[in-house]
Amino acid sequence: MTLLLDGRITRGEFALDVALSIGNEVLGVTGPNGVGKTSILRVVAGLTSLSAGSLELSGTVMDSPTQNIYVKPEHRNVGMMFQDHSLLPFLTAEENIVFALRARGIRVRDARAIAGNQLEAAGIGQYRRLLPHQLSGGQSQRVCLARALVGSPSVVLLDEPLSALDELARPLVRTNLRAALQQLDGPKIIVSHDSADIDALCDRVIAL
Repeated sequence: MTLLLDGRITRGEFALDVALSIGNEVLGVTGPNGVGKTSILRVVAGLTSLSAGSLELSGTVMDSPTQNIYVKPEHRNVGMMFQDHSLLPFLTAEENIVFALRARGIRVRDARAIAGNQLEAAGIGQYRRLLPHQLSGGQSQRVCLARALVGSPSVVLLDEPLSALDELARPLVRTNLRAALQQLDGPKIIVSHDSADIDALCDRVIAL
């Protein structure tokens, strides 16, 4: 599975021309704040549309202004972790993952089983019944990671995935995340300012 992005991202007066080809690998994207790293993730996820060019996933056009094609986020099978976590505040940790699976058409019973297994595999099964406001920043981040990786997504997008973890927890989570990413086929993109995370998790890196 290959992701091809060749287009322009425009946000107000900001414009970024991007040309990326990503296969079954983990691509790290680095650079200072404000250069468009998160904007790339949002375009791939379908949360922001291109102003020019095209985005293709394994030959299927997902976004092309000239062809008047724009596939909605819920139809892209993308697992995304936002920098601000974005857990639904009225759902428990487990229910947040179930919600993501239900959006992909998975039955409730199956979604609950998958969510529970994912939380246990991530070492955070004990938090499954807690609401987001009851979680620490690191716990919330680990739930978001579990949500992004669940359900065999075609593309995985992680924005600063380990930034909220303390120094003691980070090495183990980093190791587990690397193993989980290796088990998923398809393009994976990680945005991070942390060189240790980039070095440990990514197969190659681009700097904006």
